[in-house]
Amino acid sequence: MTARYYLLVLCLALAPISLRPAFAGEPADPVNPEAQAKLEAGASLLKQGLSAQALSAFQDAVRLAPDLPEAHAKLGQALASSGSPEQAETEMRAAVRMDPNNGEYHRSLGNILLDAGRLPDAISELKIAAHALPKDAAVRDSLGRALGRQGDYDGATIQLREAVKIDPKNADAHFDLGNVYSAEEYYTDAAAEYRAALKLKPGNIVIQDTIGNVLALQGEYHEAIAIHKQTVKAAPDYAAGHYHLGSTLLCVWRVQEAVPELRTALRLDPDLLRARLNLGQALYLLGQKKQGRAEWKTVADQGTGNVKAEAETFLKEKP
Repeated sequence: MTARYYLLVLCLALAPISLRPAFAGEPADPVNPEAQAKLEAGASLLKQGLSAQALSAFQDAVRLAPDLPEAHAKLGQALASSGSPEQAETEMRAAVRMDPNNGEYHRSLGNILLDAGRLPDAISELKIAAHALPKDAAVRDSLGRALGRQGDYDGATIQLREAVKIDPKNADAHFDLGNVYSAEEYYTDAAAEYRAALKLKPGNIVIQDTIGNVLALQGEYHEAIAIHKQTVKAAPDYAAGHYHLGSTLLCVWRVQEAVPELRTALRLDPDLLRARLNLGQALYLLGQKKQGRAEWKTVADQGTGNVKAEAETFLKEKP
């Protein structure tokens, strides 16, 4: 065989190597430096609380580097925080499409969908995130919350217990686990989780108020009333606190005390129909039947679901 033959064989053997496309592990194309600068600027602006300026910076990053998943992800997160869920979803889906193995992108998309109430889609994304980020307590917390809202309390309990195991200082996970226990009427366990959350977030009005609620559900009315009084003293403009205090007072027939609390709740939040329903009941018990029925009539006209049905029943049964 001639030298020319061997040279041809060698060239053919080398050709696939020299012409092959880049493979995983090789240096990626450099990130557009202007886009990278915009991402860094956006992150800095967020730390300063300048969310509008940060959003603009992330938009510039996407414009400069439309194929950069991080830019779409940062923009999606900023849009979600600014109250633009549909645009946020679009950007996060772009990030997931470009980098489907990034668990943090799936987590962000799942949280956006969860906030929008799209539970099946949210659960799907959060399960992918949990698989990619098995030691991320926040992912487990979000997944557990989504499953709980869907009524899958067993699945929710598994995820939320894992969340507090991974991070015992995750107050949100303790609180969400308490909500699941409460939904299943395991009130003692619920109270323990709420107290754990409050210990991690001392002074948190919502957690404190919720402890009062679960105590009332256990029949511990006087302790519940004491906690609700602490809540409204610390947060006098917290409508739910006044509603829960008034309703608990009503449970122990302290009707005169209940009325001003329920009126305060409605002054702060006129759409709090449960407070209006209970105010009607309190007024009726005090002999102010016409005023009580007027409150029930408003609830029947404005309400939906159970609260509307209850108001209609009162109107029918209590002339």
